[in-house]
Formats: sequence, structure tokens, C-alpha cells
Amino acid sequence: MLTKRDLLLLSFTTGFSVMVVELTASRIIAPILGSSIYTWTSVIGITLLGTSIGSHIGGNIIDKKNQLRVIANFFLAASALVLFIPAIASLSTFLILKVSTLWLATIIASLILFFIPAFLLGAIYPMIAKQYFQDIAKIGKNSGTLSASWSTGSILGTFLTGFVFTGYIGSEGTFISISILLFLCSIWLYVTKNLRLYATCFFLLLLVFFFSLKLSHRDNPTTVIHTESNYYDILVADKELPMLGKVRVLFLDAGSHNIESLSDAKFDSYVNFYPVFSVFNEDIRDIAMLGGGSLEMSDNFKNFYPNATVTTAEIDPEVTAIADKYFNASDYVIENTIAVDGRVFLAGSNKKYDVIFSDAYNSFISVPWHLATKEFFQLSKSRLNTDGMFAINFISPQTGNNVFYKSMFATFSSVYENYYVFVYGNNAQSIENIVLVGINSTVHPSNFQVKSKLLDVPGGENLADHLINASNIKDNNDSIIFTDNYAPIDRLMMPIINKYFTPYISIMNPKT
Repeated sequence: MLTKRDLLLLSFTTGFSVMVVELTASRIIAPILGSSIYTWTSVIGITLLGTSIGSHIGGNIIDKKNQLRVIANFFLAASALVLFIPAIASLSTFLILKVSTLWLATIIASLILFFIPAFLLGAIYPMIAKQYFQDIAKIGKNSGTLSASWSTGSILGTFLTGFVFTGYIGSEGTFISISILLFLCSIWLYVTKNLRLYATCFFLLLLVFFFSLKLSHRDNPTTVIHTESNYYDILVADKELPMLGKVRVLFLDAGSHNIESLSDAKFDSYVNFYPVFSVFNEDIRDIAMLGGGSLEMSDNFKNFYPNATVTTAEIDPEVTAIADKYFNASDYVIENTIAVDGRVFLAGSNKKYDVIFSDAYNSFISVPWHLATKEFFQLSKSRLNTDGMFAINFISPQTGNNVFYKSMFATFSSVYENYYVFVYGNNAQSIENIVLVGINSTVHPSNFQVKSKLLDVPGGENLADHLINASNIKDNNDSIIFTDNYAPIDRLMMPIINKYFTPYISIMNPKT
């Protein structure tokens, strides 16, 4: 017979497990579908749906058959399902990617991977409650105590997942650990030696099967390194891409963040944009890069402006370590690389720069909205010297589904009245790299004058071809000024993602 303390411990463990699985769930989906607000919404919503339905059905089951063996069976089943979440994710990737609508794909992925584990764990609470609520006169107190134990477990699970599990044992190790914890609970609840023996044999067979799958699985031959950090699922792959040849790609979650040639081939890309700034200021001394990735841009800046100090703010130190090892960034002459968010970096110092380049979101799948608001652009402008320049790179079509582009332009130009627009792409109706440049100066050379000056810069003829006339997108009624209070970037990007996600993945799938 279990004591009340035993039941509180079981409630605590179940609440702990639910939260760990829920938080780790996004790390399983992110490499497939990105880590946008839709991923988090789907994971949280499906987990709540599973636990809600589980609680209802679990209560009905325990009323009909009030035995510890029933609770043990649910712990054992939850243990098995949690163990195989990573394997199910791998096997179902092809099915998930057939869904062309991102928000629907995240819901389907969450249903496939997390609904049943959440259902099983949710069913356990009313079963424990049935055992715990023996004294009707104290049902209020007992209900509060039992609920508090569940919530306390959830709180601990939240902090341990965020601060310990993700960074030290990864998502797969986390699921294995929770599976073992749930299995131990089931063994505790089985009252006879035979049942414990059967459960142990069942779990050991599951482990053998699980690790057999692991041993039979071989990394894709294109994969150079695959790891996790506190911020991303990181993968480096060598791929053969149309028109680019053999390249090395840095993937952060589902987005390709850097592409570098392995054959020393030169291709037209915004990473070669750095000479533009010399047209507006011939004495550049301090440069800040927001977003480092493979550090190629930072290196390009340093090589072109040898007398300048280049400071790079890259939020994830693991990405910087990957860049050092697999993109030869350790050979670059870059003074400072700081592990900090780009906006926090600018807000944390009053230092002023001649150039600030924001390259923190060159994926169209997940856009960090806090680096696209009017307040952020105002902050960037306050950190510029006189004649200083701020540039931001993002991905969007110029025409068609271009409300995001027009809103970015409207927000940017509301702060930087002196601006220029450069576009890297071949089709205005397709997704392209767009670079907005704002000048902290009242002097505004015309596009013609800028193009003329670019012709005197090495590679300038090519750069001049990317400068466009942006007057046709100014003062559009359907554009939105993004603010910290209201920045519906995910909603505005959804038509673009739905249109281009499937063809993008067919070419740039990090796992193929």
C-alpha cells in the first residue's frame, strides 16, 4: 500500500516528466520545420490536448478498476513511447515534409510525436488522485497538495530542461532519461515479483531494439558534424547544389545560415556586400556584426577594412566553435567575438560604430522579430557615429506575397530617412536576399551617384547591379510598422513559407 508521501512523489515525477517532454519536443521538430511561433504553439497545444483527454479517460478507467497495476501499466507505456520519440521523428520526417502548409505540418508533427505520450502521462494524475483522496472532509486540502506536487515537478522540469538537459545531454539523452525514470515508477508500482520481472524484460527488450536502431542508422554521408546547443540543432553538411557546385552549409535548425564553396568558386552573394560602405565613408574604424554564423562576413569586413576593429555578436558560442573548426574561422583575423544577442549587445554599451551589419536572420523560416522593430532600428541608429551606416539582411520576395518586405521597408525607413536597397536574386517574385542600408547623415547621394562611385571599388560593377530604386514600395497602405508591442512577422511570412518551404527543403534538407 502506498503512503500519501509516495503518491505525492509519483505526482511530482509525472508533472516533471510532462514538462521535460514538452520543452524537449520543440528540439525534435526544429530541425525539420524550424523553431517559429507555430512550432511552439503546436507543441504546447497538442501536449495540453493530450493531457486533458488523458485526464478525462484516466479518471474513467481508474473508477472502473482501482488497482495500482493499472497505474503501473500507464507508467510503463509512457516510458516506451517517450523512449521512441526520436526514432518516430526520424521515420515520420518524409510524411511531415509532404505537408506544404507550415502551421499544419507543425500540428501533424506534434500529434504524431507527442499526443500519445502526453495522453498517457495525463491519465496518471486522476489515477493517483483516486488513491490520495481518501478523506472526503479534507478533499480541498488534499487536492491542493497533490496539484502543488505536480506543479512543483513541472517547475523543476522546466528549469532543468532549459539550463541542464538541453546543453549537457541533448534531446535524445533527455528522452532516454525520462523513459528510464517512468520505467522505475512502473517497477515500483507493480506489487508482485513476476510483474516486475515481466516489466523489466519488456523494457530491456525496448532498449535493445532502440540501440539496434541507433547502430543500424548511419549518418548521411554529406553530414560533417551534427550536434545540439542551448539555442540550435546545428548541422554542417557538404552538398552539391544547382549552380553553386560543391558547398559546405551551416544549418541552424531547419534553416541554412551560411553557404561556402569547397572549390574556391566565387558566386554572387550578399556576403560580398561589404565594399558598399566605403562609398559612404572612407574612414571606417569600428564595425559591429550582429550574427556571426560561420564568421565569413566578419572576415570579409576585416580583410577589406584592415584598419578597422570588427566585433561580432553571435548569441551561440557553440556556433562560433563550429565555425572555428569546420569553416576555418580560427584562421580569421577577427578581434572580438562575443556570445550575446545582437540587440542586447547594442543595448549594453554606449559605444558607437561606423558600420553595424545585422545578419542574424538569413533564413525565411524563423525570423527573430525583436531584430525587426522600430525600437531596434532606433537603438541601432543611436549607436552610429556621424555618417555611420546600419545594414540589415533578410529574405523575402519583392513582389507578389511581399507584405513582409513592404513592412520591413516601412519600419526601417521610419527611422532611417536616408536609405538604400540592395537585392540579391534573379526573380522579384521569388525569395531573395534583401539588404537595407541606412545612413546616419543628411547627405543623400542619388542612386546614380552611388553606382558611379561603386565602379571605382573592387567588384563594384557587380555591386552596382544590385542597387534598386525603392520609391515604388514607399507609402503602401498594407504595410505595418513593426514595434516591440506589435510585430506579426510570423503571420506575414506565412504565405512565403507555405509557397517556398517544400521546394526549399527538397534542395536544402539538412538531413539529405
